[in-house]
Amino acid sequence: MNNPPRTILIADDEEDLRILVEMTLESPQYRIVMARDGREALEFIRQHRPDLAILDWMMPGLTGLQVL
Repeated sequence: MNNPPRTILIADDEEDLRILVEMTLESPQYRIVMARDGREALEFIRQHRPDLAILDWMMPGLTGLQVL
């Protein structure tokens, strides 16, 4: 029996870092979504409840700590 993929949110204002983390975690077990800032990350978390959120410490709008 196949389990549905786990959702991981990567939130970082630097696109290169988002892509690097995505490539590192890439697997059929994970559905990876990305946010460009804290507000976008918080909205996604509220609507979709990801299994894991990887948050940059310093982002525009809301920091990773504020999102947490």
